[in-house]
Formats: sequence, structure tokens, C-alpha cells
Amino acid sequence: ALLPNGSKAMKMKVQPGFDWFKSIQPKMPNCPPSCPVTHIGFIISGRMSCKFDDGSTECYEAGQTYYIRPGHIPSVQEECVAVEFSSEAQKVIEKATAEEEEKKILKLHGDI
Repeated sequence: ALLPNGSKAMKMKVQPGFDWFKSIQPKMPNCPPSCPVTHIGFIISGRMSCKFDDGSTECYEAGQTYYIRPGHIPSVQEECVAVEFSSEAQKVIEKATAEEEEKKILKLHGDI
């Protein structure tokens, strides 16, 4: 859903064993060592946590809102359903995907 400020709200389901390093990091520009974006949302069901670059850890459970600052690695303890109100991560992934597609096209045409 599109919010009045132009950002998007999205419902997501993340399974235990989700691996940020395999699923997301390769799609991010320069493959950062931890997630560089902010997440804001609400946990509908399940439980997850984030370990931050400074060594701290935060846990989020059903019924809680969350603000996850940049520099984190998520860990999902049980299937987690959430509504996220920040689209920063989605924009980064969309941009990375578009850049990958552009490189493929240029390669096909011999421009790279």
C-alpha cells in the first residue's frame, strides 16, 4: 500500500533460518557487512532479533512495533509476520536489481 508520504507499507513473512548474507547482502550495492538501512514496522506474529555492529542485540515479538537502525543482522527464531512501513530496503534492492539487469544488457551488447 502506498502511504501519503510516498513510502510503501508491506506485509512480509520471514521463516526461521533466514540468512541475510545469502538472501539480501548479494543484492545490496557493495555487499555491506550488515544491513545499512532502517526498518520501522509492527510484528503481527512470531519472534525475531537483530544483532548490531556495536555488539548489542534487540528482540522483537508479536504485538510490538520496531525501529531497527542501520548496521544489523536479523535472526528469526520462529516464523515472523510483520508489516513494515519503511521502504528504504525495498528501494535499495530494486536499485541493485535494476543495476544487475543493466549490466547484463550492456554485456550482451559488448559495452562492458
